[in-house]
Amino acid sequence: MFCKVDLLRSKKTIKEHINNLKRYVKKMGSLIDAAKIREFLFCIRNKYHNPRTYRSYLCTLRVFCRDFLKHGEWVQTLKFPKIKQNIITDLPTKQLLKAFFEALPNDKAKAAFLVYCSSGLRASEIFEAKIIKEIRGILPTNHEQFSTKNSYLSFYNSEAEQYLTRVDFDLSYCEVSIRRWFKVARDKTKIAIHPQLLREWFCTEMALLGVADRYVDAFCGRIPRRF
Repeated sequence: MFCKVDLLRSKKTIKEHINNLKRYVKKMGSLIDAAKIREFLFCIRNKYHNPRTYRSYLCTLRVFCRDFLKHGEWVQTLKFPKIKQNIITDLPTKQLLKAFFEALPNDKAKAAFLVYCSSGLRASEIFEAKIIKEIRGILPTNHEQFSTKNSYLSFYNSEAEQYLTRVDFDLSYCEVSIRRWFKVARDKTKIAIHPQLLREWFCTEMALLGVADRYVDAFCGRIPRRF
């Protein structure tokens, strides 16, 4: 309730904080202080080499101790690790995309794949999106009112429309299903493709077609307050 009301965190963020605190309690017990926090983070750092995982736990502990328990002195000197951005420099060709697409196991997977390719939306944004058939529009609706993520009207192409028709324009999937379907295609083709890569491919294709950056950003949800 504190995260939801006081901090205006999204459901996804609240769930992540709760799961992280459950992990702390399982590892360290119900007591918490500066020493125990450092012991826990030391274990996390040694077990998980991905700095994003460490950052997630540290973020939870900072919110819990500083904001909720009012013991900011326990965590004030703890630093977040630097996150190295993965720069995608080798986008798949259309031939590779076609081979991957044909290896997807069902029409639902293929519909999602084509929507990713032609809309530029984030992985989870298609699942509860509003479909506007008259203009082939797709409008994400999964972001809460106070979410830090933005969304804007995007569009899908005629190829995606064919497969959306086959699934009655129903994109109410889940990320687990997408990962499972894409893994089937990766195992068959040995081509590493995921939704974020298709988002980057979309941006590159739009640029090659001469679409202005501000419109590409809008389709991808990167919109300023005044657009």
